[in-house]
Amino acid sequence: MFLDTIKMKTKLDQLLFSHDEANFKIAMELAQHEPTKTQLGQLVPNLLEYYLDFTNTQPNSNKVVDTDIKNFIEHLLFSAEKKKIDFVFELGEKTPFKKYLDEIKKGFINDLDRAFFVYEDWGINENDDPIEVYKHLLLNTQTQISDRYSTLDKHMRQWRKIDMENSRIEELPSWLGKFKNLESINAPNANIKTIELGFYNLVCLKELNINSTPLSSISTELKKLKNLVSLNLQGCECSLPKEIGELENLTYLNLCGFQEPIPSTVGNLKRLKHLDLSESILKEIPKEFFNLKSLEHLNVNYTEVEHLSECIGDLKNLVFLDIGETLLSNLPKRLWDLENLIHLNLRLLDISELPVEIQNLKKLNYLNITRTDIVELPKTFVHLTHLKKLNLNGECLVNSFEILSELSSLIELRFYIPKDTIILGFEENLEKIRSLFPNKTILATNI
Repeated sequence: MFLDTIKMKTKLDQLLFSHDEANFKIAMELAQHEPTKTQLGQLVPNLLEYYLDFTNTQPNSNKVVDTDIKNFIEHLLFSAEKKKIDFVFELGEKTPFKKYLDEIKKGFINDLDRAFFVYEDWGINENDDPIEVYKHLLLNTQTQISDRYSTLDKHMRQWRKIDMENSRIEELPSWLGKFKNLESINAPNANIKTIELGFYNLVCLKELNINSTPLSSISTELKKLKNLVSLNLQGCECSLPKEIGELENLTYLNLCGFQEPIPSTVGNLKRLKHLDLSESILKEIPKEFFNLKSLEHLNVNYTEVEHLSECIGDLKNLVFLDIGETLLSNLPKRLWDLENLIHLNLRLLDISELPVEIQNLKKLNYLNITRTDIVELPKTFVHLTHLKKLNLNGECLVNSFEILSELSSLIELRFYIPKDTIILGFEENLEKIRSLFPNKTILATNI
C-alpha cells in the first residue's frame, strides 16, 4: 500500500509538472476523486481549491478540463489576495507554469513601463519584475491605477476582495468606487487616514475591515453602503456619523477601543448580531441599544459602564455577554432571564454573591467570576449542567466543594488566589477535585 502511494504521487507529479498542458488537465480531472485528491493536496496545497474556484467563474466551463493554465494563473495573479499572488509566484518556478507566467508579464509590461518615472521616489526602476511592481502599486500608492494601466483595469473590475493588510496606502480612493463587484476590503494596520467620497459608491460591499488604522473621519455617505454586513473599526480614532444607523444589513460591528462617542442610532440596526464596545470610552449603554433584538454578542469589557439597565432582559437572543472589568456593582434581575446565554464574564466586578436565579441560565457554557467578592456559590448552581469552563475565586473551592463536585460537564476549572495569600483547606480540596475530574484542566493562578 505504501509503495502504491509513492507511485501515485510520482505519477501525479509527472503529470502536473510536465511541459504538456494536457497532462496538467488530466491531473486536475483525476483530482476530482479520491485518493488522487488527497495526494494532490499533499503535493501542492491549495491548488485544487483555487482551480475549482477559477472554473466556477468561467461562464461556459462545465468541466475542469475545459479551462487553460494561462487564464488560471492570470485569475490568481489579479485576485488582489496576497495568499493567491504568493501562490502564483511559488507555482511559477515550475513548468509548465513558468512559461505562462512569463507570457502574462509580457502582456502588460508596456503599461507598467509608463509608471516608472512617476514612482521613482518609491525605488522602482525599469529592471524590476513587472508583477512585483504591480503588487507595489496596488498596496502602496494613491494613484488611480486603473486609468493608467489598461491591462490591469480589465482584471480589477472583476475583483470581489482586496487585501491591503499593513499597506502604506493613506486613503481609500474614489476610483475604487467604480469596482461594482467588490464585496470585501481587508486593510487592518494599513496607513489609511482618509476615505474619499467616491469610495462610498461600492454598492456591493459587504465587509470592510480597517481596524488599527489612523483614520480621521467617516463621512455621512457611509449610509450608501446598504449591503454592508460587517464593519470593523477596532482601534480607530475617528468619529462615527449618526447615519451608521441606516446600514440595515449590518450584522457585525466592532468598535473595540473606540475613543469617540458612539451614536445612539446604532440601536436602529435591527439585524445586528455582534457588537463589541470593549475598551471604548463608553460610560453608559444607550437605551436604544436594547432595541437590538437580534443581538447575540455584546462586549463592554474594560469600559467605565456603571449601570446596566433591566432592559438587558429584552435581548433574548444574547449568547455572549462580557461585562467584566467595568464599574458595575449591581446586576439587574432580568440578567438571569437570558436563557440562551452561553458565555458570561463578570470578572473584577464589585459584587459579593450570585443569585439563586442563575439556575435559569441552563445553556451556560463559560462563567468567569474571578476577582469579585464572591466566595461561595448558591445551591442552585448545580443546575448549570452544561457548564464546561469555570473561573472563580479560590475560596469557592473550600466553601462550595460539594456543589463543584456535581458539575460533571466541567472540562476546565481555574481558581484565582491573590499572590502571597493562603486559603485554609484549599490545597486539600484541590487534590480531591482533581481526582474527581481526571484528565481535566484544573489550575490555581494569581492572574
